[in-house]
Amino acid sequence: MAERDMVSWNALLSTFVEMGIIELASELFDEMEDTKVMPDNCTLVNISSACARIGALSQGEWVHAYIDKNGFGIDGFRATALVDMYSKCGNIEKDTSVFRSTLRKDISTWNSIISGLSTHGYGEQALQIWCFELCC
Repeated sequence: MAERDMVSWNALLSTFVEMGIIELASELFDEMEDTKVMPDNCTLVNISSACARIGALSQGEWVHAYIDKNGFGIDGFRATALVDMYSKCGNIEKDTSVFRSTLRKDISTWNSIISGLSTHGYGEQALQIWCFELCC
């Protein structure tokens, strides 16, 4: 059997996430670790999205710790995926913390924090963050 390359790992992981088969996505990520395949940006975003989709806060926190431990950095798509995951899992303090510590925010990161805060009844806080970030 041929070995999987990163593209095939990510394609499988993404397919499982999109189909809502989160358990298989989690198992696949574990298999990657077992075979010493280092996930890339796409992998980390997909697994964070899977955690968000099912509200799996402890698994999402593990992914966040994995990102930190392995020096991936939190910006761009990873930042957006983590903000979204913490928001969808109801941890508003952590989603705000990740957002504020992100040095390079893009439109998706902004949309994620505003949507997350608004969804949980913190619309005023979303506006304050927006005003603070733009004015300072």
